[in-house]
Amino acid sequence: MGFTLDLGFDHDATFYFGQILVIISSVGTMIVLLPQIYSTYKLKHIGSLSMETLFMQGFGTFLLAYFSLSQNSWYITMPYFVSATFTTILFFEALYYVRQDKKTGHDPTATANHRQTEKHEHESINAE
Repeated sequence: MGFTLDLGFDHDATFYFGQILVIISSVGTMIVLLPQIYSTYKLKHIGSLSMETLFMQGFGTFLLAYFSLSQNSWYITMPYFVSATFTTILFFEALYYVRQDKKTGHDPTATANHRQTEKHEHESINAE
């Protein structure tokens, strides 16, 4: 707050500082979402991701960015577009793996539950 009061809203330094924050925000969003996209790809299933949440977040953020763009500059809405793009990629990736699981009849939760049951059985045998 003191930074903008000292330099004023029309000062070049404030403008450039805002652009730096936009870039940091966009890169931060990529840093958060890229590992999730990669791990979903490697696992070939969505794990505990919620399709509904991904849908609402991805497409809702696109709408927010679109309507915000009409009143703000492109650099203000850029982090929204970056977030919406990566979340939508994750949504379609998850949708693909859910459809593949239904096609093949594979239930990833059943595999995890089976492994957990085997682990408990192994532990109880070793305990005796």
